[in-house]
Amino acid sequence: MSAGAPLLLAALLAGWSTASQSFEFENVTNAVVDQTASSSYRFDAVWTDFNGDGCYDPFIFDHNNSTTSRLWLHSCNSDRGGTFSLRSNNQVSYYISSPSWVLGSGWMTVLDFDGDGRQDFWLRHANTPAGRYLNGGNSGSIPTFSEKQYGCDDRCVFADINGDGNLDVVRSDVAVEEMISRDEILPPRTSRGYVTLTADLNNDSWTDIVQPGRGGVWQNAGGQLTWRNTGFEGGMIVAAVADVDNDGDLDFFSYAGSAETDGGFHGYRNDGNFRFTEMPMPEVGFQSYYTNYGNLVAADLDNDTHVDLVISGAPSASSDHTVLRNNGGWSFTVETNPFGRAGGGNPWQAAKARSSIADYDNDGRLDVLVTQINSNLAIFRNTTTSGNQWSRLRFQGSDGNSQAAGATATWYANGSQQILAHQHVVIDNQHAMTELHAGLGNAQIFDLEVTFPNGGDTFRYEGLTPGSEFIIYTDGCLLSDWSRGEEIPRDAPAGCEAGGAFFRSGFER
Repeated sequence: MSAGAPLLLAALLAGWSTASQSFEFENVTNAVVDQTASSSYRFDAVWTDFNGDGCYDPFIFDHNNSTTSRLWLHSCNSDRGGTFSLRSNNQVSYYISSPSWVLGSGWMTVLDFDGDGRQDFWLRHANTPAGRYLNGGNSGSIPTFSEKQYGCDDRCVFADINGDGNLDVVRSDVAVEEMISRDEILPPRTSRGYVTLTADLNNDSWTDIVQPGRGGVWQNAGGQLTWRNTGFEGGMIVAAVADVDNDGDLDFFSYAGSAETDGGFHGYRNDGNFRFTEMPMPEVGFQSYYTNYGNLVAADLDNDTHVDLVISGAPSASSDHTVLRNNGGWSFTVETNPFGRAGGGNPWQAAKARSSIADYDNDGRLDVLVTQINSNLAIFRNTTTSGNQWSRLRFQGSDGNSQAAGATATWYANGSQQILAHQHVVIDNQHAMTELHAGLGNAQIFDLEVTFPNGGDTFRYEGLTPGSEFIIYTDGCLLSDWSRGEEIPRDAPAGCEAGGAFFRSGFER
């Protein structure tokens, strides 16, 4: 048997699709958006769901003049598309002037920081305290932000570090604050090297803190942090975790370099227990200063069970976005022209590219929202034809961590331990990944295992079918009959133990 035969056999047993092709995207902006009102300095593009109807809305935040930020609301009247209508700041209050010393510009994170189940948002500002905006609820279908508060200065990430069921703020010096009171839970550790994200890297259910600028990770064991040198190269905030080889461990990807120097793209294979091996990666563009304004998103764009990487702010001759198509076996194909130019009308803005990924039209394929020159935003509908299956889920966590940051999910081929996908709920200083989308290849039936954070319960669900979006609650109830356009129940519906639309296996790790 050849060396590649076992891998091929495993792929076939898991229902993987072995065919590879270029991704296909259609720019549908003019067809689905009622108007592409300009912004003074378009900086970040984020899919949001501020009104809680399960349908994704594009939000462009302005770095220079927040009053010219733009939010479009999805009509949410069709499972296969719909349109987007611009809503003014007078209606939504996504810019609030007072207090003036709390500013919002630059990188955006969408999160529920007060535990009411509604999406709030946090914005970093480079020179003054950043702002966080409190979602005050809906007027009809239109969300309204009721208050702007002091958020966190510099590049902050979010997770429940001490395991009390509430979100915490992790600052760049690795000090940990309680989200609401801002009381310091753990003191500063170091000022050298940005914290880029939090993730459970050794599958113990406790969320670790990744600090590549210092070359490693703060291991979280029961709320106690211990330094682990992993050999990471960093210094920039463009980073992500993703299980690209489907071995059940989250791998790490980052740009090294600085605003003034050349840098490179790095990938590290996670062997478990904080042992990382740097792997060969394709040459990806780097532009001093501008690349650090971009972001990195891991997503399976063709549902073949291989997680792809979308890098924004890595310029090529025709685009400010680069896609690394994952062929399996740590082999990637570079696609450099999918989404065009970013930024505003001035050359110095043009390379400041950002992207956000979600399935806005609910066809099972992940679509891309980007900042775009001339049109302010661009929506690229994924039209890749693969025939592959998919599954999506959201967690409903504790009152203080309603999005269950730190939870993990693993999709298996039915009746086996063959991993089809392994993902983690992350709320970092890029874009939060709180709705998990898994490509399942040719699998017609699958099993799902989920673990809630910080020693939380593990549940396994067997014999599930693809093409659905599940809501999973802390007691193990799995809601399978929810559809977009309906409000997601914050608490597990009554009767969940009785079966029917809900399943609980009693599985224990």
